[in-house]
Amino acid sequence: MAAARPGVAWRAALLFAAVSALCLARGAQARIHDLVISGDSRAVFSIETFGFFAGGRFNFDLTGFKITGDAPFKAGFVLHPSESESAEVELVQEAAEEGACLLDAVAEDFVVPLNDPAGWAHTAVDREMKVEGLYDVLFVRCLPKAAEVSFELKLTLYNPGPNYLSAGDVPLPTLYALMAVIFFGTLATWVVYLRKHAAKVQTLHRMMSVLLVLKALALTFESVTFHFVAARGSPVGWNVVYYIFAFLKGVMMFVVILLVGTGWALLKPFLSQREKKIFLLVLPLQVLDNIALLVVNEMAPGSQAYQNWNNILHLVDIFCCCAILLPIVWSISHLRQASTADGKARDTLQRLLLFRQFYIMVVGYIYFTRIVVWILRDTIAFDLAWMSILLQELATLAFFVATGWKFRPTSENPYVKVRTEDDDEDEAEFGLQDGPGDVELAATKREDK
Repeated sequence: MAAARPGVAWRAALLFAAVSALCLARGAQARIHDLVISGDSRAVFSIETFGFFAGGRFNFDLTGFKITGDAPFKAGFVLHPSESESAEVELVQEAAEEGACLLDAVAEDFVVPLNDPAGWAHTAVDREMKVEGLYDVLFVRCLPKAAEVSFELKLTLYNPGPNYLSAGDVPLPTLYALMAVIFFGTLATWVVYLRKHAAKVQTLHRMMSVLLVLKALALTFESVTFHFVAARGSPVGWNVVYYIFAFLKGVMMFVVILLVGTGWALLKPFLSQREKKIFLLVLPLQVLDNIALLVVNEMAPGSQAYQNWNNILHLVDIFCCCAILLPIVWSISHLRQASTADGKARDTLQRLLLFRQFYIMVVGYIYFTRIVVWILRDTIAFDLAWMSILLQELATLAFFVATGWKFRPTSENPYVKVRTEDDDEDEAEFGLQDGPGDVELAATKREDK
């Protein structure tokens, strides 16, 4: 067996590193929480992270607290100032692994102690935040070491106004609305261009139009959702509308990238067997993953089910992102083989270059939106976190525009050339037909001529 080429190994390593960062994505949550915990054995876990401006409020209402085991009891809630969300995750993980008690707090921590059973029936706290910053609400159980806790908690966090959005999310309703307008403008420009080149428009170009519609509508309703969260502390049902369009947009985006990568409807009118298998694997997974995300987003962030399902769904996303790049890699491989054959080598090399560029675009998009954006959010000031969302949406806009431009319906585009009989023969040269022997068969036919 031949050894793997260095270029293939490099692409595989690049792909793995890119998609492994998908687990860093986060979703928006309402800021009035009704959390029910029953029989939870975790010694420490995070309930919510929130950025306060000076004058913000922390309203805490706990009822029905129960803990198994014998006295002495040492448990409670901690409002802990944090540098970033990742630093808080690391703090919780270290405390869980090392058995450290976070109730032995430093001076700036605010603790709601539950050592005395007299306060377990009902404990309420209403605190004004004097010092602005990013804070994390933690539950901590130090004693007994092995025990389960149950409680009901209503937690309300808001900034002056009142504005129920975290400090870094305050500009998001306006930001998403502006991005929706920009995407609607992009859609209008794309539709006008397609009408001018109607004779060369393929089905995939129309699907790109649908994708732009779904993206713009998803941004619109995301803006509405954040507006109501800011004003009332919950989305009052608008999140359901947003979830519907976000779900459709996510599935359509995977479909478009897969079809562009395979060359369907633009370079060839069919899918090979292994490309069909990728579709049959990835699309059902994406549908299930998006439906599950809707359910998880309605769970309380502090619940154990929320954390467990989040991890599982992130793994599914990683797998799907790996899978959508496979057709692009296969197309590059076919075109590389075809470029060494007789015939229209110049056209083949142009197509090969275009596929390579598209591969780099997809990997670069994943890298930027999942790694660079996350690093930025984790390093900038807590009240500027919205800038990471702005960069993410601008990167998505740039990716959509670049993809549309490179694969636009023009006869000069080597990817969307007008089909001829010679082009049909070239398909066999490119190895784009079903079966492993198609390239050899095409070469035999050429020799017979």
